[in-house]
Amino acid sequence: MLLVLGTSVLPAQNIKARADSLYQAKNFVAAAPVYLWAASLGEFKGMRASSYYDAACCFALSNQPDSAFKYLSKAKDLGWSNKTHLLKDSDLSSLHGTQQWDEFTQLLWTFCSN
Repeated sequence: MLLVLGTSVLPAQNIKARADSLYQAKNFVAAAPVYLWAASLGEFKGMRASSYYDAACCFALSNQPDSAFKYLSKAKDLGWSNKTHLLKDSDLSSLHGTQQWDEFTQLLWTFCSN
């Protein structure tokens, strides 16, 4: 799927690359909505799930835990299930130890064991 802006055509991968650049520059507040934009244009479930996960990381790093959990859930619903990465990802450290974290990880464990 392509999005046309003026005279330029921006496939979802190019938009995700823009979000990745913002993330690398530690501009998490700006990167999150660009990841969401990429997710909305993604042709494949895996790409959409990955973009939602990346947005969740940016929201966590921007001290927006409710948004982080919202998009972690969307990633899970699209099949994202890398439990090992989830537990080691320092971007999500601010979420650890919260009731929402405990509930989400329990849900993910249940989801992944089916």
